[in-house]
Amino acid sequence: MPPSLHPDHGATGALVRYDDVSGYLARPEYRDASAAELWTADPRAEDLQLAARVRATETTLVLVVPTDSDLTSARRYLAGQLPSPAAITTCPAGRCP
Repeated sequence: MPPSLHPDHGATGALVRYDDVSGYLARPEYRDASAAELWTADPRAEDLQLAARVRATETTLVLVVPTDSDLTSARRYLAGQLPSPAAITTCPAGRCP
């Protein structure tokens, strides 16, 4: 069977909620993430969910949270999802370096 032509092949995503953190988490499907990004935007927007999954194919965990979220709690949640400590970049959706 030929490889998938979907740009987000190799990543999964889901709406998540943990304590006071809620958002959309995208993660690599077949390997551990080596980096993390926290995006501030509407986590229910399907185009952003796709963009987060595409970014996750590059071994990056992406958590999309509403702009009015407690970013400290969101960073703590995201850090707990990583297999080892890593810097977490925070930026508007899809605009991380």
